[in-house]
Amino acid sequence: MNLALNLLDYLSGQTKFVTWEQIMISECRKYCLEAIEVAEKLLKLSENGQLSCDDPRSLVFFGIVLDSAHKIRQEAEKRLSHLDH
Repeated sequence: MNLALNLLDYLSGQTKFVTWEQIMISECRKYCLEAIEVAEKLLKLSENGQLSCDDPRSLVFFGIVLDSAHKIRQEAEKRLSHLDH
């Protein structure tokens, strides 16, 4: 959808020339930022789960969720850094 809008804007003269690479980087940034948002939600979910549950297996599960969320956020931040350079 964004790709089509960018192309229409370009064709109508409402925007400067945008390369396909710039469009793809923009899309990649969008999804990396979205992944960071998901990771933040998982961190909050894990925190709430660990505070609310006393079942050992559930605590292990929420620990896995916590670890996964940290890894997702870290990798998404690396990708953003790479895209910015």
